[in-house]
Amino acid sequence: METWPAFVPVLNNIVVIVALLWFAQRAGHHPDVSSVVHDNVLLWLLGLGTTAGIVAMTVVLWPPIKGAGVRLRWRFRPRDPAVRARGLRLRAGGRDHGRMNDPLSAFLRYLALERDASPHTLRSYRSDLAEFGRFVGPGKGLDTVDARTVRGYLAHLHARRLEPASVGRKLAALRSWFRFLVRRGALQRNAAREVRGPRVPKTLVSFLPIDEATALVEGKALRGTARPRDLAI
Repeated sequence: METWPAFVPVLNNIVVIVALLWFAQRAGHHPDVSSVVHDNVLLWLLGLGTTAGIVAMTVVLWPPIKGAGVRLRWRFRPRDPAVRARGLRLRAGGRDHGRMNDPLSAFLRYLALERDASPHTLRSYRSDLAEFGRFVGPGKGLDTVDARTVRGYLAHLHARRLEPASVGRKLAALRSWFRFLVRRGALQRNAAREVRGPRVPKTLVSFLPIDEATALVEGKALRGTARPRDLAI
């Protein structure tokens, strides 16, 4: 019985072809085809045969559709009254994700599938964003996060004596996550963009002192046939 839906188009075509052949046979008995077209009874029977194919297809397909839990509704009338009042506005991504169950998992899935992020990158994002979730506290939604909350989180990171580069990386992860949620409609604004990141000090490139460079070149390891190459390097 599970293979029936695959044969529904064939069944529909058979019914329609039989109706057309019957109509053509009846039309062959008339010297003028236009007389057949004006025969209301024949046109009614032709439409009935075509409709019978569609009805047969619907009758066979309806039980599997209901059994699979597929919900059918009219697409030209939105269910949300606010959408009907203001007009439909598609957000980035083409769908309304404002009611996503797990924003973090949705963001990581987006990074993996659409941004082709590496497993190491995904682990870093998961660790940083989960840490922010623990700072906010259980039971509090992301819609309660504002710029003050983000600044408090950065102060918490500085109190743990994290390097400015690490703090900046965690803030960048927050900005990317919130930007994703804003585009999907789960957040109204990106509060992390309103907070300035820490200033990362610039370090100059260090060189070996002359005595250490000389000791390296004159080391015992620089022997054999590879010595000219090593000295040139």
